[in-house]
Amino acid sequence: MCKKSRILWVVLLVLCWLGAGPVWGEVRKGQQRIEFTQWYTSWGERDVFEIMQYNADGFCTSQVVLLNDMVVESSFTLYDGDKIVAYDLEGKLRSVTETAGNKTTHYYYFSGSPGGRTESIRQEDKTRYISYRTDNVIDEMYDEIIFAPNCKLIRWFDPEQEAVVREEVVIEKYDQNDLLVYRERAVNGVTVGQEEYSYDVVYDDKERPVLINGYAVDDNGKRLIYSRRIEYADQI
Repeated sequence: MCKKSRILWVVLLVLCWLGAGPVWGEVRKGQQRIEFTQWYTSWGERDVFEIMQYNADGFCTSQVVLLNDMVVESSFTLYDGDKIVAYDLEGKLRSVTETAGNKTTHYYYFSGSPGGRTESIRQEDKTRYISYRTDNVIDEMYDEIIFAPNCKLIRWFDPEQEAVVREEVVIEKYDQNDLLVYRERAVNGVTVGQEEYSYDVVYDDKERPVLINGYAVDDNGKRLIYSRRIEYADQI
């Protein structure tokens, strides 16, 4: 058996072990799945290969990323009410997310050691995000305001004076599979980026996507950016 096959076999065994654990929340038919995604570089060569597993609620429970036959990223996530805990495959803590009322705090860890945190505070018309460094100093702060369907305003602040330093508007459009087909960004009233995407989708007999090829579209035509194969729980 070749080296790549051995690695993929180990990865799949780990994913199956993770999938055998308890599932929190209501079961929603058709969402429990494993996604195998081959990403491609901007010049058309194969990039990383990613495997992600989702539980019956549609939440990601594990991720493995391979590059040149080597695991370069790995994690598994446990959901328990208002608390989410993520580990790498060596068992080292990667992040903890806790929600209390309208506030969610995300703690980051590097090789098991604390590495800062991000707070999100939900208000009636906006959500404020504040990122802190390990010394508890604010690194960045911004508000996210949804003012129309798939259209949001991001207002960045000077952390010390809370003065607005930049405003960014993001407009997005999605297709019937919730796949992004268009994104436009404008900073301080000036358009700085437009992205367009298209997809080839194959469905199973239950009308669920089982193969998705995603393309970036520009003046030069279509460029493949990823190919994703999806296996659902009732198919495995």
